[in-house]
Amino acid sequence: MRISGGEFRGRPLFTHKGQDVRPTSDKARQAFFNIIGDTIAGARFLDLFGGTGAMGLEAVSRGAALAVIVEKDHASLVIKNAGQLGLDDDPRLRVIRADSFAALDKFAREGDMFDVIYADPPWKTDVWNRIAAMSAKILPENGLLVMEAYYKTPAPEEPGLALTDERRYGDTVLYFYKSGFRG
Repeated sequence: MRISGGEFRGRPLFTHKGQDVRPTSDKARQAFFNIIGDTIAGARFLDLFGGTGAMGLEAVSRGAALAVIVEKDHASLVIKNAGQLGLDDDPRLRVIRADSFAALDKFAREGDMFDVIYADPPWKTDVWNRIAAMSAKILPENGLLVMEAYYKTPAPEEPGLALTDERRYGDTVLYFYKSGFRG
């Protein structure tokens, strides 16, 4: 697995050996960043269920002002990958060892907002609507939430978010939502 674009393009990342981490495929990660394009430049990016940290690290590589990676079980792997890129003490990156829902709740209580949120929870869970509802509280108007899921997972519904696109890559689907809709 490698960073696919920006400042750290081509740099390798460590992966976890085992079945409890399913990194976003290089193809899906590169497609995501190609789709959002310049939206990432200067953005505050939140990577939920961060796994290896590849999405947040890619966001920094492509110009995000801040990437916050939330990972409960493998935060040491995210930190190792940040070190691999020389981002150990970089103000553009924060790694939070926590449950993603606890982090979302804390961000909402503290008024933290993110321009782009990427959520890739374990596929064998039923958390999609909860993620959408909690994310809607910390997105500014026209903010972007993207959820990665198994392709047979129905798109979550949340009144404050509008599903604007969905893309399939093998067994993976990416659901793209814009915020600021009240309906």
